[in-house]
Amino acid sequence: MENLQRLFQISVEKNLNLRLAMPADANALEKVIEENRDHLAKYLPWVKINTLNDLKKFLTNAIDLFGQGKMFEYLIVKGTEIVGIAEINEVNQNERSAEVGYWLASNFCHQGIMTKSIKVLIREISEVLKLHRFVIRTDVDNEPSRKLAVSAGFSFEGIRKEDHFSAGQFYDSAVYYYLVKNGK
Repeated sequence: MENLQRLFQISVEKNLNLRLAMPADANALEKVIEENRDHLAKYLPWVKINTLNDLKKFLTNAIDLFGQGKMFEYLIVKGTEIVGIAEINEVNQNERSAEVGYWLASNFCHQGIMTKSIKVLIREISEVLKLHRFVIRTDVDNEPSRKLAVSAGFSFEGIRKEDHFSAGQFYDSAVYYYLVKNGK
């Protein structure tokens, strides 16, 4: 595996970067989450119960997993402002696959920020880790996320019935996939 150091910060475009999330970022990230709690909570149930301590533990664990090449948790930074998260998780080197997760502060939606970020992140991660397949799983009712998957170049694969459990009930997921062809 190529050196992971090149993945610490990834330039998306001028004034838009992906920066590896560190435990020291917890306070600033918590502020963004708090300001967007209502916006995020509908499809990200962890937002309702998240504490600063939980976030610090999560970011510490994410750094450990980064070192193992299993998870890549990035802050999306516009100028100097944290505006969201883009992540690669569930990395499976044997299958050369991974899942993609993301969220964006409400006042930065519909500007192409996430689409550009996901495209660049997949390009960089696939080059370093030699991954072939990326998957986005989103709640079937999360239309903005479903549209994002398509605009980022993913194809609809199908519906996974009762795929995730949250708030005492099961929910279906829409599954989208992206295959890296010829290193691109």
